[in-house]
Amino acid sequence: MKLIPRRKILKRSKSAWVFFSSSMRAETLASNPSLSFGEISKLLSPQWKALSIEERQPFIDLYVADKQRYLDEKSSLTDEQKKMLRLHIRSKNLKKKGRPSAVLSSYMLFVKNEHAEITKKYPDKSFLEVGKVMGAMWREMPISEREPYNTLHKGDQHRFAQEMAVYAK
Repeated sequence: MKLIPRRKILKRSKSAWVFFSSSMRAETLASNPSLSFGEISKLLSPQWKALSIEERQPFIDLYVADKQRYLDEKSSLTDEQKKMLRLHIRSKNLKKKGRPSAVLSSYMLFVKNEHAEITKKYPDKSFLEVGKVMGAMWREMPISEREPYNTLHKGDQHRFAQEMAVYAK
């Protein structure tokens, strides 16, 4: 049985934010044609947050109507379509099982190696603050001192390539 794309079986509902950003995207793109999708979202996000409940209401109404459409479509799915949706979920989970862990960057290898020592040195700092300390240490570290981590990174790349070759078979 061939998998049909999930969105052809059942299209998820859109949020009020998606309706707002869709309506504002063309206007924003007209005034800033060189912006990427993410940059446009960064411009629209503060505008969305600044809207009052009354100003958001048309987009909330669109969301409620779309959510109802989704629920209606979901309740009217055939057994075959429901089975296909379950297969999508199952195949997505199977792809993750057994997949080799990602390659760690030189910085992440540094963090993995030094984290315990830094947390002992700064027991009163939060996880975020320890991360900032480690980031500063990495930035200030001379290239020659980074070399062991770069070597470990190359080894990890090699490990990943070998494991992916086995995984892909």
